[in-house]
Amino acid sequence: MAIVASFFRPSLANVISVSALLSACVPGDPARGIRGLEAVLSPDVGLVVELFWDSQAVGDAWVEFGTSEDRSRSTPVTRDDGTHHTARLLGLPPLSTVYYEVFTDEGDGVVSKRGEIVTDGLPPGLPELSLEVHPGRDVSSEPYLLAAVLGVECFVLAVDRSGEVLWYRTITAEQHRKMPVKVAFDDFSSGLVVGNFFMDFLALVSQESPASSDALFLDMGGELVDQWDLGVAHHDLVQLPDGSMATLGVDVRDWYDPERDEQVTVMGDILVLVEPDGERTELFNTWDWSEPWVHDRFYQMSEEYADWTHGNGLSYDSASDCFLLSLGLLDTILEISRSTGEVLREFGPDGYAVQDGRSFVYQHGPHWTEQGTLLMSSWVGSESRVMAIEYEVDDEAGVLEQVWSYGENEGFTSMAGGQALRMDNGNTLINTGYLGLLVEVSPEGQPVWELASSMGHVFTSVSFFEDFYRLD
Repeated sequence: MAIVASFFRPSLANVISVSALLSACVPGDPARGIRGLEAVLSPDVGLVVELFWDSQAVGDAWVEFGTSEDRSRSTPVTRDDGTHHTARLLGLPPLSTVYYEVFTDEGDGVVSKRGEIVTDGLPPGLPELSLEVHPGRDVSSEPYLLAAVLGVECFVLAVDRSGEVLWYRTITAEQHRKMPVKVAFDDFSSGLVVGNFFMDFLALVSQESPASSDALFLDMGGELVDQWDLGVAHHDLVQLPDGSMATLGVDVRDWYDPERDEQVTVMGDILVLVEPDGERTELFNTWDWSEPWVHDRFYQMSEEYADWTHGNGLSYDSASDCFLLSLGLLDTILEISRSTGEVLREFGPDGYAVQDGRSFVYQHGPHWTEQGTLLMSSWVGSESRVMAIEYEVDDEAGVLEQVWSYGENEGFTSMAGGQALRMDNGNTLINTGYLGLLVEVSPEGQPVWELASSMGHVFTSVSFFEDFYRLD
């Protein structure tokens, strides 16, 4: 067991070949036309450098940069149609000197100019991250991790595999009831989408002043560039190919409980499609799918209000044009057609039950892998411990067969949350949710990489990515 200080080099897939151009380049030559070079730190993310400069002629522009004078990284080439140029330097560590050289191809040659700037430190309240790496075991090659982190202060973070924070954005928690539960890259820009959800379920079921949730669109400088009103929404946010969003809402109704012989207030779930203008379309409603029934966790919030289904996860598969909706309190997953809202398959005790292996309980984050298996995080029995579990689907027999799992005997105690994500080399990343621990596990069940947050901070949404300049 060993602690390491650094891991993978950033992906250089976007670094351009400029060897031919550099033969005509004279760094800093005033006759070649770089003027007014300015470097500033983003006011929202003190690790992001914003560059501005002018050239004498119209031309393509780019920047080579790094934390040493060899400037081993590059921004993508921008096809500017004017003489004013801008660039954003991303993926930089805190309190580091950044060396940069801006380039413009003026047609008859390349001009450039050099400079340097020091990044800020990290903001107060940011969680401390501790790393453990197991020697001699293969770690996947994805260099960066994107995460939403909840605590006294809430953040969206990008970290490298050594656990160093290279990007952050503070998301103000509104009285700890509205929090950044989901973060993902925006499919239509180089920025991020954050699901900032109202998560006070007692307020939702009692309908006592629930606040609207929001989709926050951030650019990589941390600036809020757009904001969608999602209405009363919770838990998950999925961006669809046409630019709309899918999320989860609630439907609260009075219902007669025959066991108690009285009317009670019951909360069910709906799958909602949201357009950019805020228009909401109900695609699926649990009240249309089934009648409520009293189960062990039905009155978990109070004796007066019931949480029947507790939708806690949503994923979308573009190949089938279907959603997977996780109903945590029913230990059930529904496959729902996006075009019709029809339930195509039901996975769980009343549908495709587990024939061979352990059944999933209070599952989180179910999704299809590239191999067509169903992968998710699950509780171990009725205990508040989490594991990763994977099934093959036998449509002919209408059953699930367990093909892999990890964590059943590891004691990952966590009251809520969780994810299991397959990685490029076949390893699986397990997000233990409220335990605040990420574990990368080999197919053989060996932990190879672990990242823990400091006490009081939890990972609610994690994913890996290859490059800060992924869409450029």
